[in-house]
Amino acid sequence: MKRLLAIVVLLGIAVSVSAWGMSETDKERYRKELKKYLGEYSLALAIDADGGWAWNGARDPGGAKIKALASCREYSKNPYTCKIVDVDGNSEFISQRGSSSYSSTVSSSSSGKVWCGTKNEVTRVTKYVCEFNQGGKAFETQSQASAFRNKLRAESSSYSSTASSKKKVWCATKYAAWSSVKGCRSGVKAFSTEAQAKAEHKRLKGGSSSYSSTASSKEKVWCATKYAAWSSVKGCRSGVKAFSTEAQAKAEHQRLKAASTSTASTSTASSSSASAWKMSWCATSKSVWYALESSCRSSSGTPYTSKEQAQAEHKRLKAKEAEVSKPVVKTASLTIRSNVAGDKVYIDDQFKGSTRLDLDLPQGKDYTIRIEKDGYETYEETIKLTDNLIIRGNIEKVAEQPVQAVAAQTTTADRSALELAFWQAIQDSDDPDMFRAYIDQFPDGVYTGLAKLKIKKLKSGPVNVATVSSSAEPVVVAKPKVPDHDYGKYYALVIGN
Repeated sequence: MKRLLAIVVLLGIAVSVSAWGMSETDKERYRKELKKYLGEYSLALAIDADGGWAWNGARDPGGAKIKALASCREYSKNPYTCKIVDVDGNSEFISQRGSSSYSSTVSSSSSGKVWCGTKNEVTRVTKYVCEFNQGGKAFETQSQASAFRNKLRAESSSYSSTASSKKKVWCATKYAAWSSVKGCRSGVKAFSTEAQAKAEHKRLKGGSSSYSSTASSKEKVWCATKYAAWSSVKGCRSGVKAFSTEAQAKAEHQRLKAASTSTASTSTASSSSASAWKMSWCATSKSVWYALESSCRSSSGTPYTSKEQAQAEHKRLKAKEAEVSKPVVKTASLTIRSNVAGDKVYIDDQFKGSTRLDLDLPQGKDYTIRIEKDGYETYEETIKLTDNLIIRGNIEKVAEQPVQAVAAQTTTADRSALELAFWQAIQDSDDPDMFRAYIDQFPDGVYTGLAKLKIKKLKSGPVNVATVSSSAEPVVVAKPKVPDHDYGKYYALVIGN
């Protein structure tokens, strides 16, 4: 395993890059990063055809993939072979333990790929990548490629002089010092102890002696990648070719760029603009979030530099969407008038005000209209509103009745009960005035005929003679007198002397 070449902090997430294959220790580090940022960020892992790897993170999986690919391509010798192999630890490559080879995750039946043998390893890549980028030889079977690799190792004295493939050695460049069980790559010195490697790293970093292979430390050289061509007095970084003239660097840049666009796996990345890496506040009608500008646009959002602008746009879009989704209801005008002022108008038992009223109501519905005012009869009507309509409600004043007349009214049931009580009180009386009073009170009464007959019989004399026995003397019964009281239209019955 070789140590990290670079650590960059983006969004609070460590971006890690290795120049060689991913060991189980490196995988474990990646798993720890996943646990650390779980739920807050997404992490993605990219590996190139040489086994170089890099991971990076963002707030969404799409952004994490883009950043991981960019980190891999920046430090890879074969940047356009970088490929995403894991997102958030869900791949078999990360979940399986004990496998450090990226090629183990690639299907042997991959279309257009061959087994590539080099001095250092056997990989499954395209023939173009094998011959022109890795400097290897293409074979149809893995066994042939492995035999070729073993042959190169046996012939290479430089490989055996650095370290055994099974023994951990320490490698050093001016950029870093790291350990590896696969040996150091070509052009990098190997040491048996960490202290020696760190000392060499400090020496190279201070004196830049490794730069002498391309140019002196004070001589300007031209560097080229598929992204750009530039000049430098410090030399080109590891894996980037150096040229003595600007024309050579630009020509190499154009060649690398053309080769990158012809590869299907990197066509999307090559067409993306610099703004794709810019972080912004994204606004849609659904929500507001912080993401890559390219990710925002792909989600049909609008990017903004500040959260306040994005929130304002979110509210505008949400209101517009609600207005569009609101069903259109056709209305009609309803005008209500009456012949009095200060009335109360109710529509479907809901108070709406006083006339005159002008209302806009949904068409095609039934409405019950009621107009009320104290002392007036109620006006009520049910209509079906299909078009503009004017309703004129005329309400009439209720006629007032005298208080005495109202008090004198008696229900039929009460009058019948009074008549019966009166008659039961006088029916055995011998006083014709009692019966005359009944006739005056109830001229059409049930017992009027009997009362007249009783008066006729009592006209024969003022007294009643009752015979007790044939030998007894006649008994004279005095006629009872009725007290002279003024009862108005009511009569009182006095029984007794």
